[in-house]
Amino acid sequence: MSLQPYRLHLMGSYRHTQGVAAGLHLLQPYRLLCCRSPKALPRFSQLCCFQIVDKHCFYNKHIVMAQSLSQIYIHLVFHIKNEGIAMLEDDCPKVYAYIDGILRKKGSFVIQIGGMPDHIHVLCTLPRTISTADLVEDIKKCSSKWLKTINSRYTKFAWQSGYGVFSVSDSQVEKTKQYILNQIEHHKKRTFQEEYIEFLKHYHIEYNEDYLFSD
Repeated sequence: MSLQPYRLHLMGSYRHTQGVAAGLHLLQPYRLLCCRSPKALPRFSQLCCFQIVDKHCFYNKHIVMAQSLSQIYIHLVFHIKNEGIAMLEDDCPKVYAYIDGILRKKGSFVIQIGGMPDHIHVLCTLPRTISTADLVEDIKKCSSKWLKTINSRYTKFAWQSGYGVFSVSDSQVEKTKQYILNQIEHHKKRTFQEEYIEFLKHYHIEYNEDYLFSD
């Protein structure tokens, strides 16, 4: 009993003679390949990239992924310049809301934003189409520029150039969210510098304390 052919969509070029030797036949002009035996598929996978188009084909490990998907939670921390102007407490929620908007426009799912007048914590997902560095740069640049428009006291407002980004596992998302929500209570006992160094130690990140908090 003959096997039913497997129809493969050719995603790139391949050498015809090698394909024939592997038991494949190119169906022109549709860039479809006819494979009469699943045993030939592993051999053909070394010749080119292809996608199986048969609905019920069992051999699926070479199917090309049509979508790029990601779910990476990050905890971002950044601080104002040491000799800069701190945010007024009443302005903090406005800044958080503005940063929320920036992140959503970039394709990030925002879970929690909080902090203190001199620093900010952000718990969100890392957008699939932008690097961490570019994302942080956009947040700082846009929020700093916007702050200058709401009050003349922020004329010289600026964030430090550095920042900390820490990965958060799915099981720790809620705990991290609560940590950000409880910033006021937390900083009654600990300074920002102590808090930040604790993060670095927890994630085993090497640092030079002489330059860690310099502008």
